[in-house]
Amino acid sequence: MSKTLVMVMVEKPESVSDEEFNRLYSEDHIPALLSVPGVHGAKRYRVNKVDGDLDVPAYFALYEVDSPETRGSEAWQKAANTGEWADTVRPLITKRMAVTLDPID
Repeated sequence: MSKTLVMVMVEKPESVSDEEFNRLYSEDHIPALLSVPGVHGAKRYRVNKVDGDLDVPAYFALYEVDSPETRGSEAWQKAANTGEWADTVRPLITKRMAVTLDPID
């Protein structure tokens, strides 16, 4: 059975170094979300190239989840709002988008 994907796009705050941003995202935020029931995987990406006139953030995270409801669950919200990432980086983010993708088949 295909899983739902959640794509989160974030621009790194200027006041946070690349090293700190990536460390906290990979070592704090991702593990917290992976502990949520219904989350089966996560992978981070950095934009290499954009064709067209799209103004997209530089960093993407792709999460494999059971259903669209997983992202709205109390467990997801709690995990997303805990830890050093939530205290240090999240308040500084000014550009963030999230897209939930349902499988076609």
